[in-house]
Amino acid sequence: GGAGSVGSGRLAMPSVVANLQVLEQDIEETAPAAPSTELGTFDGFWHATFASGNVASITTVCVSGTNVWHDFDCFAKMRVLNSSTCVIMMKDEDVKGFLSDDGKSIDWEDGDCWQLAEKRRRYAQPAPPGAEARADEAGGHVEAAVAAAAEGAGAEPPGRGGDVVALGAHRLTAANAAAAVLRREEKALLDALDDGVAPDAEVDAAELWRELRWNVQWQGEAPRTTLLVACILLQWPRGVELCVQHKADVNASYAGPLRLADGQLAGCTSPPPTPTLALLRLALSVRGPAQCIIVQHMLNGRVRCKTVQALRRKARQEMEFVTAQLLDRFEGPFAET
Repeated sequence: GGAGSVGSGRLAMPSVVANLQVLEQDIEETAPAAPSTELGTFDGFWHATFASGNVASITTVCVSGTNVWHDFDCFAKMRVLNSSTCVIMMKDEDVKGFLSDDGKSIDWEDGDCWQLAEKRRRYAQPAPPGAEARADEAGGHVEAAVAAAAEGAGAEPPGRGGDVVALGAHRLTAANAAAAVLRREEKALLDALDDGVAPDAEVDAAELWRELRWNVQWQGEAPRTTLLVACILLQWPRGVELCVQHKADVNASYAGPLRLADGQLAGCTSPPPTPTLALLRLALSVRGPAQCIIVQHMLNGRVRCKTVQALRRKARQEMEFVTAQLLDRFEGPFAET
Protein backbone atom coordinates (compact mmCIF):
# COMPACT_ATOMS: atom_id res chain seq x y z
CA GLY A 1 0.00 0.00 0.00
CA GLY A 2 1.29 3.44 0.96
CA ALA A 3 0.79 6.96 -0.28
CA GLY A 4 2.59 6.07 -3.47
CA SER A 5 0.49 3.00 -4.21
CA VAL A 6 -1.02 4.46 -7.33
CA GLY A 7 -4.00 2.60 -8.74
CA SER A 8 -4.49 -1.14 -8.50
CA GLY A 9 -2.78 -2.52 -11.57
CA ARG A 10 -5.48 -1.36 -13.98
CA LEU A 11 -2.94 -0.49 -16.70
CA ALA A 12 0.22 -2.16 -17.88
CA MET A 13 3.27 -0.40 -16.49
CA PRO A 14 5.15 0.11 -19.80
CA SER A 15 2.25 2.17 -21.16
CA VAL A 16 1.96 4.23 -17.97
CA VAL A 17 5.67 4.98 -17.78
CA ALA A 18 6.05 5.73 -21.49
CA ASN A 19 3.22 8.26 -21.53
CA LEU A 20 4.19 10.06 -18.35
CA GLN A 21 7.92 10.12 -19.09
CA VAL A 22 7.21 12.02 -22.30
CA LEU A 23 5.11 14.54 -20.37
CA GLU A 24 7.74 14.79 -17.67
CA GLN A 25 10.51 15.51 -20.17
CA ASP A 26 8.54 18.13 -22.08
CA ILE A 27 7.07 19.99 -19.11
CA GLU A 28 10.38 20.12 -17.24
CA GLU A 29 12.20 21.43 -20.31
CA THR A 30 9.59 24.00 -21.29
CA ALA A 31 7.58 25.13 -18.26
CA PRO A 32 8.98 27.67 -15.80
CA ALA A 33 10.10 26.67 -12.35
CA ALA A 34 7.53 26.90 -9.58
CA PRO A 35 7.64 30.15 -7.59
CA SER A 36 9.07 30.19 -4.11
CA THR A 37 5.68 30.05 -2.40
CA GLU A 38 4.08 27.34 -0.33
CA LEU A 39 1.49 26.49 -2.96
CA GLY A 40 4.13 25.65 -5.56
CA THR A 41 6.51 23.71 -3.31
CA PHE A 42 5.23 20.24 -4.19
CA ASP A 43 4.36 20.86 -7.85
CA GLY A 44 6.22 18.69 -10.34
CA PHE A 45 6.83 15.08 -11.36
CA TRP A 46 7.58 12.42 -8.75
CA HIS A 47 8.57 8.76 -8.90
CA ALA A 48 5.95 6.86 -6.88
CA THR A 49 5.09 3.25 -6.12
CA PHE A 50 2.62 1.44 -8.38
CA ALA A 51 0.78 -1.40 -6.64
CA SER A 52 -0.58 -4.35 -8.64
CA GLY A 53 -1.76 -7.07 -6.29
CA ASN A 54 1.26 -8.07 -4.24
CA VAL A 55 3.71 -6.61 -6.78
CA ALA A 56 5.03 -3.05 -6.46
CA SER A 57 6.92 -1.11 -9.11
CA ILE A 58 7.81 2.51 -9.87
CA THR A 59 5.73 4.91 -11.96
CA THR A 60 5.58 8.70 -12.33
CA VAL A 61 2.88 11.04 -11.01
CA CYS A 62 2.39 14.78 -11.50
CA VAL A 63 1.40 17.19 -8.72
CA SER A 64 -0.33 20.29 -10.09
CA GLY A 65 -1.83 22.55 -7.46
CA THR A 66 -4.41 20.54 -5.55
CA ASN A 67 -4.49 17.69 -8.09
CA VAL A 68 -2.30 14.58 -8.29
CA TRP A 69 -2.30 13.07 -11.80
CA HIS A 70 -1.45 9.57 -12.95
CA ASP A 71 -1.95 8.25 -16.47
CA PHE A 72 -3.97 11.40 -17.33
CA ASP A 73 -6.43 10.78 -14.46
CA CYS A 74 -6.68 12.81 -11.26
CA PHE A 75 -6.44 9.99 -8.69
CA ALA A 76 -5.93 12.08 -5.53
CA LYS A 77 -6.03 15.57 -4.03
CA MET A 78 -3.12 17.38 -2.43
CA ARG A 79 -3.45 19.76 0.52
CA VAL A 80 -0.39 21.86 1.37
CA LEU A 81 -0.12 22.58 5.10
CA ASN A 82 3.12 24.58 4.93
CA SER A 83 6.30 24.81 2.87
CA SER A 84 7.46 21.33 3.92
CA THR A 85 4.29 19.44 4.84
CA CYS A 86 1.35 18.22 2.78
CA VAL A 87 -1.49 15.72 2.91
CA ILE A 88 -2.45 13.48 -0.01
CA MET A 89 -6.15 12.64 0.05
CA MET A 90 -7.07 9.42 -1.73
CA LYS A 91 -10.26 7.42 -1.92
CA ASP A 92 -9.43 5.13 0.97
CA GLU A 93 -7.07 7.17 3.15
CA ASP A 94 -5.30 10.45 3.82
CA VAL A 95 -1.53 10.40 4.36
CA LYS A 96 0.74 13.21 5.56
CA GLY A 97 4.02 13.81 3.71
CA PHE A 98 7.18 15.75 4.54
CA LEU A 99 9.42 17.42 1.96
CA SER A 100 13.15 16.93 2.35
CA ASP A 101 15.42 19.94 2.92
CA ASP A 102 16.73 19.76 -0.66
CA GLY A 103 13.20 19.46 -2.08
CA LYS A 104 14.01 16.21 -3.88
CA SER A 105 11.91 13.71 -1.91
CA ILE A 106 8.65 13.40 0.03
CA ASP A 107 8.61 11.02 2.99
CA TRP A 108 5.10 9.75 3.80
CA GLU A 109 3.94 8.72 7.25
CA ASP A 110 3.01 5.26 5.98
CA GLY A 111 6.67 4.59 5.10
CA ASP A 112 6.59 5.34 1.38
CA CYS A 113 8.95 7.85 -0.24
CA TRP A 114 8.57 9.78 -3.50
CA GLN A 115 11.66 10.94 -5.35
CA LEU A 116 11.64 14.05 -7.55
CA ALA A 117 11.93 12.93 -11.16
CA GLU A 118 15.14 14.01 -12.87
CA LYS A 119 15.21 15.64 -16.27
CA ARG A 120 15.82 13.26 -19.13
CA ARG A 121 18.06 14.08 -22.03
CA ARG A 122 17.01 13.53 -25.59
CA TYR A 123 19.30 11.04 -27.24
CA ALA A 124 19.84 11.10 -30.97
CA GLN A 125 19.27 7.99 -33.05
CA PRO A 126 22.50 5.95 -33.20
CA ALA A 127 24.44 6.50 -36.40
CA PRO A 128 24.63 3.47 -38.71
CA PRO A 129 27.99 1.75 -39.21
CA GLY A 130 30.40 3.85 -41.24
CA ALA A 131 28.83 7.22 -40.42
CA GLU A 132 31.78 8.55 -38.44
CA ALA A 133 34.28 7.46 -41.06
CA ARG A 134 32.31 9.32 -43.73
CA ALA A 135 31.76 12.51 -41.73
CA ASP A 136 34.48 14.39 -43.58
CA GLU A 137 33.06 13.32 -46.95
CA ALA A 138 29.69 14.75 -45.90
CA GLY A 139 31.18 18.15 -45.10
CA GLY A 140 31.41 17.54 -41.39
CA HIS A 141 27.62 17.54 -40.88
CA VAL A 142 26.50 14.69 -38.69
CA GLU A 143 23.06 14.32 -40.29
CA ALA A 144 24.59 14.25 -43.76
CA ALA A 145 27.13 11.66 -42.62
CA VAL A 146 24.39 9.46 -41.16
CA ALA A 147 22.38 9.76 -44.37
CA ALA A 148 25.40 8.92 -46.48
CA ALA A 149 26.23 5.85 -44.41
CA ALA A 150 22.63 4.67 -44.52
CA GLU A 151 22.46 5.12 -48.27
CA GLY A 152 25.70 3.21 -48.70
CA ALA A 153 24.27 0.36 -46.64
CA GLY A 154 21.21 0.18 -48.88
CA ALA A 155 18.90 1.79 -46.33
CA GLU A 156 16.93 5.00 -46.19
CA PRO A 157 18.23 7.81 -43.94
CA PRO A 158 16.67 8.03 -40.47
CA GLY A 159 13.20 9.59 -40.54
CA ARG A 160 12.41 8.39 -44.04
CA GLY A 161 10.76 5.08 -44.85
CA GLY A 162 11.56 3.62 -48.26
CA ASP A 163 7.97 2.45 -48.72
CA VAL A 164 6.58 5.98 -48.19
CA VAL A 165 9.05 8.55 -49.48
CA ALA A 166 11.50 8.34 -52.35
CA LEU A 167 14.70 10.35 -51.82
CA GLY A 168 14.67 13.62 -53.71
CA ALA A 169 10.92 13.46 -54.41
CA HIS A 170 7.92 14.86 -52.53
CA ARG A 171 5.50 11.96 -52.17
CA LEU A 172 3.73 12.72 -48.92
CA THR A 173 0.50 14.72 -48.99
CA ALA A 174 -1.80 16.51 -46.57
CA ALA A 175 -3.83 13.30 -46.38
CA ASN A 176 -0.76 11.46 -45.07
CA ALA A 177 -0.21 14.15 -42.45
CA ALA A 178 -3.87 14.07 -41.39
CA ALA A 179 -3.77 10.28 -41.05
CA ALA A 180 -0.62 10.55 -38.93
CA VAL A 181 -2.34 13.04 -36.61
CA LEU A 182 -5.43 10.88 -36.18
CA ARG A 183 -3.20 7.91 -35.32
CA ARG A 184 -0.89 10.10 -33.23
CA GLU A 185 2.14 8.80 -35.11
CA GLU A 186 5.00 11.17 -34.42
CA LYS A 187 7.42 9.90 -37.06
CA ALA A 188 4.82 9.84 -39.83
CA LEU A 189 3.74 13.42 -39.03
CA LEU A 190 7.34 14.62 -38.90
CA ASP A 191 8.07 12.95 -42.24
CA ALA A 192 5.09 14.66 -43.85
CA LEU A 193 5.95 18.09 -42.45
CA ASP A 194 9.61 17.73 -43.38
CA ASP A 195 8.52 16.71 -46.87
CA GLY A 196 6.70 20.00 -47.37
CA VAL A 197 3.16 19.44 -46.13
CA ALA A 198 1.89 22.70 -44.62
CA PRO A 199 1.06 22.51 -40.88
CA ASP A 200 -2.10 24.50 -41.65
CA ALA A 201 -3.36 21.73 -43.95
CA GLU A 202 -6.79 20.46 -42.98
CA VAL A 203 -7.95 17.29 -41.27
CA ASP A 204 -11.33 15.83 -42.16
CA ALA A 205 -13.48 17.08 -39.28
CA ALA A 206 -15.88 14.13 -39.38
CA GLU A 207 -12.99 11.66 -39.09
CA LEU A 208 -11.58 13.60 -36.16
CA TRP A 209 -14.95 13.59 -34.37
CA ARG A 210 -15.21 9.82 -34.85
CA GLU A 211 -11.71 9.38 -33.43
CA LEU A 212 -12.71 11.52 -30.42
CA ARG A 213 -16.03 9.62 -30.12
CA TRP A 214 -17.97 12.87 -30.27
CA ASN A 215 -21.61 12.77 -31.29
CA VAL A 216 -21.67 15.86 -33.51
CA GLN A 217 -24.76 16.73 -35.57
CA TRP A 218 -23.32 19.21 -38.04
CA GLN A 219 -25.28 20.75 -40.89
CA GLY A 220 -23.53 22.26 -43.90
CA GLU A 221 -19.82 22.88 -44.34
CA ALA A 222 -17.67 21.47 -41.55
CA PRO A 223 -15.52 23.91 -39.54
CA ARG A 224 -11.97 24.38 -40.74
CA THR A 225 -9.81 22.00 -38.72
CA THR A 226 -6.07 22.26 -39.30
CA LEU A 227 -3.39 19.78 -38.26
CA LEU A 228 -2.61 22.04 -35.30
CA VAL A 229 -6.26 22.25 -34.22
CA ALA A 230 -6.61 18.47 -34.47
CA CYS A 231 -3.52 17.93 -32.32
CA ILE A 232 -4.94 20.26 -29.67
CA LEU A 233 -8.34 18.54 -29.65
CA LEU A 234 -6.61 15.15 -29.47
CA GLN A 235 -4.58 16.48 -26.50
CA TRP A 236 -1.34 15.44 -28.24
CA PRO A 237 1.54 17.70 -27.05
CA ARG A 238 4.16 16.28 -29.41
CA GLY A 239 1.92 16.84 -32.42
CA VAL A 240 1.35 20.46 -31.37
CA GLU A 241 5.09 20.93 -30.95
CA LEU A 242 5.86 19.59 -34.43
CA CYS A 243 3.22 21.81 -36.05
CA VAL A 244 4.51 24.90 -34.27
CA GLN A 245 8.11 24.08 -35.17
CA HIS A 246 7.01 23.95 -38.82
CA LYS A 247 5.47 27.44 -38.59
CA ALA A 248 1.82 26.67 -37.97
CA ASP A 249 -0.33 29.77 -37.42
CA VAL A 250 -0.74 29.87 -33.64
CA ASN A 251 -2.83 33.04 -33.95
CA ALA A 252 -5.54 31.40 -36.03
CA SER A 253 -9.01 30.71 -34.65
CA TYR A 254 -11.43 27.79 -34.42
CA ALA A 255 -15.23 27.72 -34.57
CA GLY A 256 -16.20 24.11 -34.07
CA PRO A 257 -17.02 21.53 -31.38
CA LEU A 258 -14.84 21.28 -28.29
CA ARG A 259 -14.94 19.71 -24.86
CA LEU A 260 -15.38 22.23 -22.04
CA ALA A 261 -13.61 22.20 -18.68
CA ASP A 262 -16.63 20.47 -17.09
CA GLY A 263 -16.40 17.62 -19.59
CA GLN A 264 -19.42 18.66 -21.63
CA LEU A 265 -19.30 19.03 -25.41
CA ALA A 266 -20.12 22.43 -26.88
CA GLY A 267 -20.65 23.60 -30.44
CA CYS A 268 -22.01 20.27 -31.68
CA THR A 269 -24.51 21.80 -34.10
CA SER A 270 -24.20 24.28 -36.94
CA PRO A 271 -23.95 27.18 -36.51
CA PRO A 272 -22.09 26.58 -33.22
CA PRO A 273 -23.48 28.22 -30.09
CA THR A 274 -19.93 28.82 -28.86
CA PRO A 275 -17.95 31.81 -30.15
CA THR A 276 -14.92 31.58 -32.38
CA LEU A 277 -11.92 30.86 -30.17
CA ALA A 278 -8.28 31.81 -30.47
CA LEU A 279 -6.19 28.63 -30.63
CA LEU A 280 -4.45 29.49 -27.36
CA ARG A 281 -7.88 29.58 -25.71
CA LEU A 282 -8.72 26.27 -27.38
CA ALA A 283 -5.60 24.80 -25.78
CA LEU A 284 -7.20 25.39 -22.37
CA SER A 285 -9.79 22.73 -23.24
CA VAL A 286 -6.99 20.18 -22.71
CA ARG A 287 -7.08 18.69 -19.22
CA GLY A 288 -4.28 17.54 -16.95
CA PRO A 289 -0.50 18.01 -17.33
CA ALA A 290 -0.73 18.08 -21.14
CA GLN A 291 -2.45 21.49 -20.96
CA CYS A 292 0.61 23.36 -19.77
CA ILE A 293 2.86 21.59 -22.26
CA ILE A 294 0.60 22.44 -25.19
CA VAL A 295 0.22 26.06 -24.05
CA GLN A 296 4.01 26.36 -23.82
CA HIS A 297 4.41 25.04 -27.37
CA MET A 298 1.83 27.55 -28.57
CA LEU A 299 3.66 30.40 -26.82
CA ASN A 300 6.87 29.32 -28.53
CA GLY A 301 5.13 30.06 -31.82
CA ARG A 302 4.67 33.73 -30.80
CA VAL A 303 1.04 34.40 -30.03
CA ARG A 304 -0.37 37.91 -29.84
CA CYS A 305 0.14 39.78 -26.58
CA LYS A 306 -3.55 40.71 -26.37
CA THR A 307 -4.52 37.04 -26.54
CA VAL A 308 -2.41 36.19 -23.50
CA GLN A 309 -3.74 39.22 -21.63
CA ALA A 310 -7.33 38.23 -22.41
CA LEU A 311 -6.79 34.68 -21.11
CA ARG A 312 -5.27 36.00 -17.89
CA ARG A 313 -8.40 38.07 -17.27
CA LYS A 314 -11.18 35.84 -18.56
CA ALA A 315 -10.11 32.18 -18.64
CA ARG A 316 -8.27 31.54 -15.39
CA GLN A 317 -10.95 29.10 -14.23
CA GLU A 318 -10.10 26.87 -17.20
CA MET A 319 -6.38 26.72 -16.39
CA GLU A 320 -4.51 24.02 -14.54
CA PHE A 321 -2.37 25.41 -11.72
CA VAL A 322 0.92 25.16 -13.61
CA THR A 323 -0.66 26.69 -16.73
CA ALA A 324 -1.80 29.73 -14.76
CA GLN A 325 1.73 30.12 -13.39
CA LEU A 326 3.17 29.88 -16.90
CA LEU A 327 0.86 32.52 -18.38
CA ASP A 328 1.30 34.85 -15.41
CA ARG A 329 5.07 34.80 -15.89
CA PHE A 330 5.20 34.85 -19.66
CA GLU A 331 6.65 38.10 -21.00
CA GLY A 332 7.20 37.21 -24.63
CA PRO A 333 8.38 37.19 -27.30
CA PHE A 334 5.00 37.91 -28.84
CA ALA A 335 3.83 38.13 -32.43
CA GLU A 336 4.57 41.47 -34.03
CA THR A 337 1.46 43.58 -34.59
